[in-house]
Amino acid sequence: MSLEHLQQAILRTNEWNATLAIDHPDRTRRRRIGDMMLGWKDHFDVMSQNDRPSFLENSQEPAVSATDGQKGRAVKLFLTYEQTGMLDDLNEAIKRAVDMANTLANAVRKGNPHELLCLVTLSTILGARFLRTGSMDDLNRAIDVTNTALNTGFSDRFDRAMCLNSLGCLLGDRFFREHSMDDLNRAIGVLDSALDIVPQYHVNRADILATYGTLLGSRFKRMGTRDDIIRAVDMVKTAINIKPWDDPSQASCLSRLASLLGKQFDRTGSVDDLNHAIDAASKAVDSTPHGAPIRVQQLVGLGELLGRRFRKRGSIDDLNRAISVANTAVETVH
Repeated sequence: MSLEHLQQAILRTNEWNATLAIDHPDRTRRRRIGDMMLGWKDHFDVMSQNDRPSFLENSQEPAVSATDGQKGRAVKLFLTYEQTGMLDDLNEAIKRAVDMANTLANAVRKGNPHELLCLVTLSTILGARFLRTGSMDDLNRAIDVTNTALNTGFSDRFDRAMCLNSLGCLLGDRFFREHSMDDLNRAIGVLDSALDIVPQYHVNRADILATYGTLLGSRFKRMGTRDDIIRAVDMVKTAINIKPWDDPSQASCLSRLASLLGKQFDRTGSVDDLNHAIDAASKAVDSTPHGAPIRVQQLVGLGELLGRRFRKRGSIDDLNRAISVANTAVETVH
């Protein structure tokens, strides 16, 4: 697998991510796929700059050399799965990644970048199979592997932040399946730790904030804590402000903001919250291409908000617009 092919795969994955709503069930997996491939690219960049990295000991080189081939095959199989959707490719990628991790487990010193990259690779592919098959065994293993990577240690603080983000997403996945408040609270705590590391205006910070806001919104729905919904709204607003306005993922952030403001309206009864929610939902629809699958979901959300404002204020304009939006959503489906 060449670096050029990997760069093309990163571009393709970023395009996929831009088409999904921030609360879409497949978004978490695709974000982790993108993070993992960026990690692979960084690894290749390092290896191309230095044929004998200083972090390797002579006695470790055979093990590292052996796993380089396994890693390349695992990555290639995983990227093939992303293109074809063939589960056999994904299963074989996991087998290669497990073999790779086992080879390195006792052969390199803890904290070796090769070992950490192998663990992150294995975790990401396991997470992908969970989202494909729903296997809780895969999700639990992915969480365990990510914990191992974090406990092993990262020399680079930003790499640690990205691993924390992955763990927070995985714990969030498990919460949405098993509804354990322990998982939800831990996911929020882990993402909080990641935010402590990532620079204030870094683009990755926006993604962490958006995920964090989603989880806080889920906790508000369960617990009704006022502070959670206020923080959730603020975090997603900040994520929108960090991202460039022409960033394709802005539409999904705006959709998430509209949903959270709708929840806040339920708590406060403030028409201002509802107005802001409708404004955000309208902008999300306007900035999403007509053929994008998420546009139907956005139209339905906008229509529902307009209906709520009609019931609150009795404006026939809101009712007519809600009906028009609903008709557009139906036409889009057909």
